[in-house]
Amino acid sequence: MELRGKTKVIHNCTNTSLKDLLSWNFDGSSTKQATGDNSEVFLKPIKVCPDPFRGTPHVLVMCETYTDIALTQPGRTNMR
Repeated sequence: MELRGKTKVIHNCTNTSLKDLLSWNFDGSSTKQATGDNSEVFLKPIKVCPDPFRGTPHVLVMCETYTDIALTQPGRTNMR
């Protein structure tokens, strides 16, 4: 299994509760997670933890991947 990383910067975010984090997406063809004709990959935040590298107030967010905007079809590399 290969792990991949995506970075999203949210400026002036004072609340890092999981319930307040929105899903987001990226073009999966660039990372070979989708074909060019159907390349959107949706990320659903599932866990928030303090960033051990940059420290407070930064956080790391673990996400699951999905192939549909409704977040019902897991991505093929979503094997957690």
